[in-house]
Amino acid sequence: MGPKRERATTESEQLVALVHQYKVLFLNPATSNRDQTWAKPYKHLLDQIVEIQAVCFKAYPHANHPDVEGACRRKLLARKIQANATRCKKERNNEAGWINNVASLVFEHRPSIFSNKSDERVLHRDSGLQHVNVDQKYKRPDFVVGLSMTTSFVPYIGPLASDRCSPFADGSTCFPFLVVEAKSEKAGPGFEAIQRQSALAIRSCLKLQTDLETNSGNELLHPLVWFIGFQGDEWRLYCAMPNADETKVVDCWHGYLADEDQALQLLLIMDWICFWARDVYREAVLKCMTAVTSLDRGVSPAETIFSASGDDTGSEVSSRAVSLALRSSRPPPVRPSPLPQHAEIPEAGQMHESLNDFAEDTSVGDQSSSFKDNQGGDATEDTNDIVVVDARSPLMEWKHFSVPEEGAELLEFLRSASWDKRFRETAWELLELLTDEVHTLRLSRRVVRDLWEGRSESSDQEFEDEEPIATLVVCRSRFDEATWQVVQSYTVITCSQEAAQQLAIAAQAGESATLPLSYWKAHDCDCLMIAANAFQSLDGRQSALFANSQDAYCLVHDGRGRGGVHTRWERYERGQSRPLLERIETLVNNMGAGAPELTHFANPASQWSPSIDHLFDTRTLDNLPGMLLKRPTRWPSGCPLWCFLTFEPTDSRNIERQLALVREGNGVFTADDMTSEDYQPLAEAIA
Repeated sequence: MGPKRERATTESEQLVALVHQYKVLFLNPATSNRDQTWAKPYKHLLDQIVEIQAVCFKAYPHANHPDVEGACRRKLLARKIQANATRCKKERNNEAGWINNVASLVFEHRPSIFSNKSDERVLHRDSGLQHVNVDQKYKRPDFVVGLSMTTSFVPYIGPLASDRCSPFADGSTCFPFLVVEAKSEKAGPGFEAIQRQSALAIRSCLKLQTDLETNSGNELLHPLVWFIGFQGDEWRLYCAMPNADETKVVDCWHGYLADEDQALQLLLIMDWICFWARDVYREAVLKCMTAVTSLDRGVSPAETIFSASGDDTGSEVSSRAVSLALRSSRPPPVRPSPLPQHAEIPEAGQMHESLNDFAEDTSVGDQSSSFKDNQGGDATEDTNDIVVVDARSPLMEWKHFSVPEEGAELLEFLRSASWDKRFRETAWELLELLTDEVHTLRLSRRVVRDLWEGRSESSDQEFEDEEPIATLVVCRSRFDEATWQVVQSYTVITCSQEAAQQLAIAAQAGESATLPLSYWKAHDCDCLMIAANAFQSLDGRQSALFANSQDAYCLVHDGRGRGGVHTRWERYERGQSRPLLERIETLVNNMGAGAPELTHFANPASQWSPSIDHLFDTRTLDNLPGMLLKRPTRWPSGCPLWCFLTFEPTDSRNIERQLALVREGNGVFTADDMTSEDYQPLAEAIA
């Protein structure tokens, strides 16, 4: 009998052997001793994570918190992450779905001095690893964050070989300090595969730091790489530290993002890591690079002056790419957050108080009511019921984006908005959009601010409040995809004279794009507030038609100035600008405090406003009491299948009769896939 043929070693087994050979050790809380010598330099960092782990959503922020408003914004974002995680879990999303809908929100707030790589191969500099033949996925972490090649790095990057600063082929994303690896829930239980897949990449990133510290001759850096692995809504934070020829990866924090406390803790952990990387880690790296390059040139480190502060990132210097989605080349989809189920919607100034009253159930998919009026009704699990919505009571959504005046912030925004083109093209499009005298108004900052926040009680006006800014106001109406609630969405983009000049520079537009001073003359009356109130006067049929039409309306100058109002609404039909506007709206939803607030205007309609009846032809709806809407296939499955959108006061005893009138009058909309079989379950639902 011949000898047995040896079984071929699988790539997974080969990787396990390499991880063991290069001594990458993952330590769980039970096996790690933070008092050991190798862990003492990092004890204060690990203690900070322990402190954050004790944060409770309901008790945050404490009374003496230095930034209560910012803390409330983090809580709102935590709620959005919690809701998205619940939906992804319910819909059994794949890895890309979790990345686009959840991870993109966790990692969206990063200073401009950071750079990232998504799904990029990490080059291992060790001779034993350079030619290892394993599957490419083991060399491509989902997400790696490091330092941008800003002007502070230029004097020191040049003398160093790129492979001494970056693990990537193009030499960008210097000295990475954060590695992220994702898996869907379908990948099976356990984090062993995530750890095994990321181990060598973590070691290579850490080795860049240890080599830099060794070559600098000082011990300022304390090499450290944070590692985040997540599988579905379960997230874990690790801290990788060197110990002689070993890499110790310590398990620091576990959390499930469907839990409000742990979703908030993860955001606070990310905020703290960004603070540490910006104010501690980056400064130490620069000092070590100063020492290394000075020694290479034979110069004393004391003779070299450098700045460790954040600086502008020139378009020719920076090679980083801002990507809200970690692995997808498409922008992350933005879905509206579920509306709070309350009879009264909180005003903008009540954000802190309203957080305590949020619905305990944050599932996006469970907002349907059992054939009840959707203005305070309790949610049920049945997604085949009908929800009744009053078209006469829309909510208002206000989204304001101010074009940054500071160069680095502007470049970051342009790169984020340039998903399918060069950022200079985006700068040129935005410049054209905001300097178009037909569709853009020149208003003072005060007028724009007063629309949303209400008038200040103080009569003292700062000079900057009177500064003229170019203002684009676009209104469109939609249905919330979780509740069918009608939402009138206002997008306001403002641009100061300084920001316009920066845009022209970024677009390389030259002097031809320079606007005369006469352009920057503010129109300071209350036209914006009065005209914006016009949509509040819509009746039920007009409001329903507006929400179904998908049309956008732009506020433009009206030279006739009837009734003291010098602005009017007209349909926005500029085909080339609509895609840019949609990209900006997506960015606004992903920046700042997360989802825009849904509320009513601070200045309700109390005076005459220009008529907009001519914009809506409702003759086809005159004999109908409402519309019957069927859930589009692309909407979340948790949304009620049917919506009865009423145009007038509705008595629950008359619902069945009104539905019959709607069906007979062909008042069924957005139901292109409806068949005759749909009427049978519909009849059962209203019985």
